[in-house]
Amino acid sequence: MTEEELVALEETIPALAVKALTEATRQALTSGRPVVLVVDDKLVRIDSEGTTVLKDMPPQMTVTVRTKRATT
Repeated sequence: MTEEELVALEETIPALAVKALTEATRQALTSGRPVVLVVDDKLVRIDSEGTTVLKDMPPQMTVTVRTKRATT
C-alpha cells in the first residue's frame, strides 16, 4: 500500500466515525435507552422524555492535524 493510498483511507475515518455515532444514537433512542452527548458546549442526556442539560463543558480545543499535544 502506498503512502497516498494510506492517507486516502485515513481521510475517510472522520466520516465513518460520524456515521457510526449517528447510527448508534438512533438505535439507542429507538430501543428506549438514553444517550449522553456534548451539544453546544453542554453535556446533555437525550431520552424519551426530552433533553436534559447535565453540565456546562469547557469550550472545545482545536488541534492541528498530525501534531502531538503535550499532556501535563
